[in-house]
This record gives sequence, structure tokens and C-alpha cells, in this order.
Amino acid sequence: MPSPLLKWLVWLIKFYHRIYVSLWLRFRGYRPVPAAEYVRIVKKL
Repeated sequence: MPSPLLKWLVWLIKFYHRIYVSLWLRFRGYRPVPAAEYVRIVKKL
């Protein structure tokens, strides 16, 4: 059973990741992001 702190941390990471991706898509003009590029973005986090 994961600790509440760990659960909160995972939620926070997912939340910020979602914001980051949506901002990135807006920056790119909502063009489809290639999978490789998406992976590179995620790894930078």
C-alpha cells in the first residue's frame, strides 16, 4: 500500500505533466506531437 505522501506526489506529478503537455501543445499550435518528441519532453521533466 503506497503511503499518502507518495500518492500525493504521484498526483502532483501527473497534474503538472498534464499542464506542461497542454501548454506545449498550445505553443506548437495544437499540431500533433510525434511520439519520439513527446518521449523526449517527458524525459526532460
